[in-house]
Amino acid sequence: MTRPLGPRQREVVGLIAEGLTNKQIAEKLGVSTATVRNTLKDVMNKTDTHTRVELAVRYTRNRVIEELMAESGEFIRVEECWERVTNWLQSHKEDLL
Repeated sequence: MTRPLGPRQREVVGLIAEGLTNKQIAEKLGVSTATVRNTLKDVMNKTDTHTRVELAVRYTRNRVIEELMAESGEFIRVEECWERVTNWLQSHKEDLL
């Protein structure tokens, strides 16, 4: 079970999903790399993830689902949601590479 992330934790995860290193994140946020490492460790514990890639994939997947829900403004079946996610990923694959 995952626990909610704080604003700074969400920011760090977003930067990880963009492909930034701990050093780049630290410079961007004006904190030390140790702070980034500790934040990342806390996030991984909260989300039960084990790698940066797994964390980035979850973050990206959740953002896509949030976007789709915001676009439709409706509750949708899981199957339809995954279909929409697949279509969205196909249409944005150049941006994601």
